[in-house]
Amino acid sequence: MISNVLRIALSITLICGASTVLAEAPQYAKALICQTGPGVATQWKDGVPVTERDKNEITFMFSELNQTKGTARIDGSAGSSSVTMIITQAGVTFMEIPPNGGFLVTTVFANSDSSERLYRVADTRHNYLLGRVAVSQYYGMCIGKF
Repeated sequence: MISNVLRIALSITLICGASTVLAEAPQYAKALICQTGPGVATQWKDGVPVTERDKNEITFMFSELNQTKGTARIDGSAGSSSVTMIITQAGVTFMEIPPNGGFLVTTVFANSDSSERLYRVADTRHNYLLGRVAVSQYYGMCIGKF
């Protein structure tokens, strides 16, 4: 499922004739615009973990990817932050520890589905909000801007 934001970005890419360029590794992108949608969320209720499907759509962008320093910047609905970037054979993983003490991990997988620079993404969030533990994982796509 590709959102309207990704469809527009993809249309611009196709109009500019960039669709003939082979997909590149995501860590070399100037930016990765990602949208996740379906996933699962777990909260503890009466001491028991309860996992439910979650349709929460999240759009965010990684920019300022620096392979030498292992850093990047994330911009999303909760604001902007510096993140750690780790490059592996699987792709590129971004890690963030927000002020609330949670832990956020996002992996953009290296294998592209097509020449349009679309990459699979998994976004995992271990949050501690207002004294409550909330764990979630969402799946979607990113488009690389080179």
